[in-house]
Amino acid sequence: MLFRSAFFYNSAFWGQIDAIPIFLVLVSTYLAMYSEQYFASGLLYMSALLVKPTAIVFLPFYALFFINKFGFVNSVKVFLASNVLFIASFFPLLGEGSVILNSYKLYFSSILEAQSLAFVTNSAYNLWAFTRFDGVLDSSIFLLNLTYRTWGYLFLSIALLIITKSYLKKNNLDRK
Repeated sequence: MLFRSAFFYNSAFWGQIDAIPIFLVLVSTYLAMYSEQYFASGLLYMSALLVKPTAIVFLPFYALFFINKFGFVNSVKVFLASNVLFIASFFPLLGEGSVILNSYKLYFSSILEAQSLAFVTNSAYNLWAFTRFDGVLDSSIFLLNLTYRTWGYLFLSIALLIITKSYLKKNNLDRK
């Protein structure tokens, strides 16, 4: 993946930094799968989320695997340590008020909400582009009085549920 020309083009021409969080997610996943370094794994995953929120797509799978492998208590410890890293990374940007709450407010308002694009597709070759809806706002009504954004969340949720069910079913078979 790292040596594909489209990957370099995307990074160089458009200024995308997807390689950094994907690298952090891959190293984090590797540590979780093949070692007992769960603190390093969790901190690297949080670093990926701090670099670019695209890593959030893999979070349900990572969390499910992590809790399954390392147990609930260790997962809570890593969750708390990762949140310390999260909060500490926002210290230079915070003004008055609660350090903890303002860290999360700043992340959600300035990073997650600000990166969302308001159109169904932005000339990308995806499902919506094939249906000729380029330039349509994602808040527009599509089918059954639901917006395009809602349909996207539904499709993503269904896909996550199918994958999670498959993972849990396979994991239960492996334990028997």
